[in-house]
Amino acid sequence: MTARYLSFVMLAILMVCCACAGPAVGGPHLAEEFRNPPRSARPAVYWSWINGLTDQGQLTRELEELKAKGIGGVYIFDVGAQDPQKIVPAGPAFMGPESLAAIGHAVREATRLGLEVGLVTSSSWNCGGPWIPPKYASMGLYHREVAVKGPQHFSEVLPLPTLPKNAPRDAQGQPAFVENVAVLAMPGPAGRPPVIEDPNTIVNLTAQVGPDGRLDWEVPAGEWRIMRFVCANTGLPLRLPSPNSGGLAIDHFNPEATRFHFEYLLDKLHQELGDFKGTALKQMYICSYELSGSTWTPGFLAEFQKRRGYDMTKYLPVLAGGTVKDKTITDRFQYDYRKTLGDLLVDAFYRMATELSNKHGLLLCAEAGGPGPPLHQVPVDALKAQGAIDIPRGEFWKDHDVWVVKETACAAHIYGKAMVDMEAFTSWRHWQDGPFDLKLLADRAFCDGANHFTLHTAAHNPSATDRPGWVYHAGTHAGSNTAWWPKAKAWLDYLSRCSYLLQQGLFVADVCYYYGDQGFNFVPTKHTDPSLGYGYDYDVTNAEVMLSRMSVKDGRVVLPDGMGYELLVLPEREDIDPAVLQKIEQLVQAGATIVGPRPTRSNGLTNYPRRDSEIGTATQRLWGPCDGTTCKENAFGKGKIVWGTNLREILQARGIGPDFGFVCDDKECELDYIHRRTADADIYFVMNKREKWQQVTCSFRVSDRTPQLWLPDTGEITACASYERTNRATRLPLELAPFGSMFVVFRDVAQPPSAGTADVGGRALSGPSWSIDGPWQVEFPPGWGAPASKTLAKLISWTEDRDQGVKYFSGVATYRKTLDLTPDQLGAGRRLILDLGQVRFVAEAYLNGRSLGILWKPPFRVDLTGAARPGANELVIEVANTWSNRLVGDACTEGRDYCRTNIAKSLTWTVPWKDTPLLESGLLGPVRLTSVPTGETASRRSQ
Repeated sequence: MTARYLSFVMLAILMVCCACAGPAVGGPHLAEEFRNPPRSARPAVYWSWINGLTDQGQLTRELEELKAKGIGGVYIFDVGAQDPQKIVPAGPAFMGPESLAAIGHAVREATRLGLEVGLVTSSSWNCGGPWIPPKYASMGLYHREVAVKGPQHFSEVLPLPTLPKNAPRDAQGQPAFVENVAVLAMPGPAGRPPVIEDPNTIVNLTAQVGPDGRLDWEVPAGEWRIMRFVCANTGLPLRLPSPNSGGLAIDHFNPEATRFHFEYLLDKLHQELGDFKGTALKQMYICSYELSGSTWTPGFLAEFQKRRGYDMTKYLPVLAGGTVKDKTITDRFQYDYRKTLGDLLVDAFYRMATELSNKHGLLLCAEAGGPGPPLHQVPVDALKAQGAIDIPRGEFWKDHDVWVVKETACAAHIYGKAMVDMEAFTSWRHWQDGPFDLKLLADRAFCDGANHFTLHTAAHNPSATDRPGWVYHAGTHAGSNTAWWPKAKAWLDYLSRCSYLLQQGLFVADVCYYYGDQGFNFVPTKHTDPSLGYGYDYDVTNAEVMLSRMSVKDGRVVLPDGMGYELLVLPEREDIDPAVLQKIEQLVQAGATIVGPRPTRSNGLTNYPRRDSEIGTATQRLWGPCDGTTCKENAFGKGKIVWGTNLREILQARGIGPDFGFVCDDKECELDYIHRRTADADIYFVMNKREKWQQVTCSFRVSDRTPQLWLPDTGEITACASYERTNRATRLPLELAPFGSMFVVFRDVAQPPSAGTADVGGRALSGPSWSIDGPWQVEFPPGWGAPASKTLAKLISWTEDRDQGVKYFSGVATYRKTLDLTPDQLGAGRRLILDLGQVRFVAEAYLNGRSLGILWKPPFRVDLTGAARPGANELVIEVANTWSNRLVGDACTEGRDYCRTNIAKSLTWTVPWKDTPLLESGLLGPVRLTSVPTGETASRRSQ
């Protein structure tokens, strides 16, 4: 038997059986909003306006469809087309008169429909546009060397460094913006990265350079290298703007550039909409930072002096690849440089953009935390950046190693923000996936801390007939032009119910890791620390939160919003910020337990080396004689420092067992979870990470509340069949479907004991069963190459049919079958369950004209009882797939192309449609009817 740390103290075991039938008792507000989630929990979409082209009638129809299927909001995203076939015309310039009219129409229609609107703050990403003048465009630091030999009088115009070829230029062909930063001379030959052993030999000649760049200098004897450093435009443009919307990206490190850009946008929006109050416009949205190359801003030297306390001018050669004094000094300067860049990106860009948005009654949402290296060069403390905005957003991909979920969740938790938003299901896959293909990713993101999704993407299509139409060059595609969109509501309701419960209360974590202060810093994906083990969750914090928000209460490290942790864990690093070390001392003095090795030095040049001496004195007080071997903890004040390697042991010594655990017979059994707590409920989300059924016994660190099963696919709430309670935990048997998931919610409810246990479904239904064999009548919609109807002797994938129209069909097809039911099959005390077997991709079942529900994941079962009658019954199964097969058919057969789109390849930009494998599609079966006792239903203990 496989055990996952079910090491709870088993005292005073109480076997409790409770009734299963009927709704849960208590908490009507929570239960009702779980069944019918509010707008705040419903997914949003990136509403891509490809090439900026729109049609107001289609805008309205798309918004109505989004609303009808359960979408809560849209982000208007003007963006260019990846369009090798050149089929997408150019639309109007972003924020020009036509563009503003379309935005205004969309906002007014969204207001009517009760949707929310956000606006992406440029055409494509990186912030900017044709209105950005060179003085506010992105900047770099560039240098050029001149070799001279003294003694002599030098009087020459220093040549400009070579600037990027895309840097803007004036009418005379000269750089549009160049500003001298410094001119330095140092002994030694030019031509290779400078190595300056004595910084005092660097001569600052900046004041001796005239407006025209002429340097007058009496050169001392010997060889000298003159280095001219200038700030100039990088020329970096927006990444993929619509054809008439290109322009320069802004200088993200200059608050005046941010102000200029945002005030331009906000003024234009006010011209179209007037006061934003009462409209659907609620957010401004900033995509991830994806600039590259040299980074500088005109005020950088002054900002560095203010923030680090010393003049960095003589260290500029380091930024040209050189060394000043030695590696230690050079590395410490580089830390200070990175720290300053990160602080400026937060303050000058994210914080300024937030203040400007808030001033106009809007919130700022941003992907402020990356993704960082190796994908993008983001110079920032990611947690600090996420904490500076209103709504932190991460992202996760279907087919690419990008997963910025745990970092975003940590930022929200430590900065007291309720929403953990995700750009969801981004991929290079076009029309390859249905809802069940995405479910595992969604559930993983939920377990990592996400509680709201923004789907990537739903493209606007001015044409009412083209399918799948124009789309953004990356998937995964949603919206009314998706082939399975008519059946999308159940999937979107699932995401909404999960998001709603995971927005309640506070995240439960036992450990908070301080991730150090490297200048640029990012949180890795969620993982199990070997020293902590499975069943404990954690957050990651930064220096800003430690210094400004952390305190101690009853021996726990706490934050103002209610978050609390048993342990604060330090990184395995020699360096530490002196202010952070001082705060650690205050926390331990107040009663905190802090785990980690003794740091030995500071991490910059500010007041170096005095700070290193101060750190040595402070760590001697805190760690005492402990070195991690002969002594592993030191009491200090009301708390202690532990030089520990086994966090699990430390927690258990404090009486804190695992928050979650499980046992199962299958050695490959693998679950994940997340836990949130409100004043009157403990909410656990549990997911099966394997595509197979799992029978498990789960343990939850709750002993004083009653467990219930909350099923996010249906909104059903049931009491538990049985559970076992100790003085510290509750054990509960669960059966989880392939990639299944569910909520176990513990509440203060009174439920009467039951003499037996109730069965809410299993992998095999009990009772007499009948196979529903062929023939099946299948109907196809006109205009897509398939016959109007076809009789199938047995159920097969459409791709196996000899008829080319069926083989390559994409869309919704209708299966019909007459069921002859006997009174015995519908007898009292029995329920009749229909199991469709395998479905690709989504189905909706009807009996006698009554919809029985949308089925998008296994088991594909519905209860026929309420609609069935003795005698003949008309069974209808509508099945939807994706556009992929029809696009393959268009590429592989001569004649009419049924699909129209700008996407020429299906997977990762490399696989043309003609080489794309066909996807199994349709009702695959086997289809069966089972008569079960009334207590057994088609619903499951898991989704």
